[in-house]
Amino acid sequence: MARVFRKQYTYPIPAGAERVTIKDKKTDKDRPAVRFKGADGKTVVAFLTEKGDRCRGHSPHWYGTVGGEQVKLCSNRTAAEMMLAELVRKAERAEAGIGDPFEAHHKRPLAEHVEDYRRQLLAKGDTEKHARQTARYVEAVLVGCKFVFIPDVVASAVAEFLHGLRLDPVRPDLPPGQELFTKGEVVALLGVHPTGFSLLLRRACLHGTATGNGKARRYPRATVEALLDRNCRGRGPSTSNAYLTAVKGFTHWLVRDRRTGTGPLTILSRVNANADVRRSRRALHEPDLRALLNAAAESASVFRGLDGPARSMLYAVGMTTGFRAGELATLEPGSFTLDGEQPTATVKAGYSKNRRTSVQPLPPDVALALRGYLDGRPAGEPVWPGSWAEDAADMLRIDLEAAGIPFADAEGRVCDFHALRHSYITLLQRSGVHPKVAQELARHSDINLTMRTYTHAHLHDLAGAVDGLPALLPTGRPGEIAVLKATGTDGACTLLARPVGSGGENMGAVENSEGGKGQPTIGRNPLPVKGVGTDCDPVGVEERTAPRRTRTCNPLIKSQLLCQLS
Repeated sequence: MARVFRKQYTYPIPAGAERVTIKDKKTDKDRPAVRFKGADGKTVVAFLTEKGDRCRGHSPHWYGTVGGEQVKLCSNRTAAEMMLAELVRKAERAEAGIGDPFEAHHKRPLAEHVEDYRRQLLAKGDTEKHARQTARYVEAVLVGCKFVFIPDVVASAVAEFLHGLRLDPVRPDLPPGQELFTKGEVVALLGVHPTGFSLLLRRACLHGTATGNGKARRYPRATVEALLDRNCRGRGPSTSNAYLTAVKGFTHWLVRDRRTGTGPLTILSRVNANADVRRSRRALHEPDLRALLNAAAESASVFRGLDGPARSMLYAVGMTTGFRAGELATLEPGSFTLDGEQPTATVKAGYSKNRRTSVQPLPPDVALALRGYLDGRPAGEPVWPGSWAEDAADMLRIDLEAAGIPFADAEGRVCDFHALRHSYITLLQRSGVHPKVAQELARHSDINLTMRTYTHAHLHDLAGAVDGLPALLPTGRPGEIAVLKATGTDGACTLLARPVGSGGENMGAVENSEGGKGQPTIGRNPLPVKGVGTDCDPVGVEERTAPRRTRTCNPLIKSQLLCQLS
């Protein structure tokens, strides 16, 4: 069995050391030594060298020999012996060809693996933005869970970290009596970076509540309260799912790339994002879409180099193709085919979200407007150049205000640039397009995403669908509904009279006996009543005690309608 040992070294004799002679247990001979107080206050006895000018000492750590090389172990001898035995077993298994193939990767820090994963995402064709964001999510989880190496990753720690993200942080209290706050005071209360403060105001629709300019600019207490309510909330389920998706993709890649044996996070699942939707979008109605296009076309403002007519044409293409802001920013004059039988717009695979070439048909009116708009524009350059796509929501907000359309409705649903895509898919649904066709035009891999997330059914759409149902209740005189008495067995029926325009209230019962006036007609396709009289064969059952749990004992069917209706 391999044995552990300590390395020997020499050091100068400490000042004030006392020279003594001590018997060496190994040689059973007396040897010169020194006695002194160590740094920890304990008495230390050390043998001297043969010249007697230096002390001999032993290293604090134990060592062992594996494969002809010395390996540093630990300061505890028992633990060092166990470590050495394990290293020897690994060396022997490696010599036999049955060693651990992941050992080298398990010794590398996780930060290096994350960087390799980011480069792999770029190599397979993902955008720089997606690769950078994914790597940032993965790093946040690994650092938050204090994972350093691959064997440290465990599912329970990740689940606790994500749960902590969703918890609400402690909300700071505002100073009592203070009604106005400077930007520095608000930033300190919110705990955000000053450069992101203006964006936070715009997203909360509070950018117009401040008073004063420059250093005299102040924010009212109500604005600060609203910002605290918005900012002092835990991350939403969608954000938590984004972190989980990123880190699970990373661990799956470790398995596929032969860097570890099993994926430690396979047991984790996403939480229900519909339980707490933080940012809900809405689809615009046709009048609002037209008003938005008109307001942009007449606007004199310029946003990131795009004037009003350019923004109007950009919105028109977005709301009739479903292209995203980043995809629209890559369109060139050659991306449009307007002279063929079917005008189209094409996004190259390198710029499409699904990494496939997307060809979308264009309506005739949009194609006609594009012919004049693209006339004379240089080929190979973007039709809508600039960095507007990074802040497309702020650009759209300018034209929404000009059109009198609120950015957020009473239910808190916003209308950002991506809401134009929601409007496009919702218009397809309202026009009667088959769901499969709508899915293809939306370029979704799952039809549930098209129908549940991007299709917005309003109340009048639902009411129109209900109005198309066939009438099921039998009708009598105009303004009345005839309903057979549910438990009647005496051949009579009950008319529930409802005056026209009464809305269904104050419904009275009118008894109609056999052969009486006001006999109701039955339904839209009335069934004729033939010879209601006594010439029917009686229908009955054997009179005996009814079985257990039967509602009516010894029932006799006496209704003349049952034997006369045909």
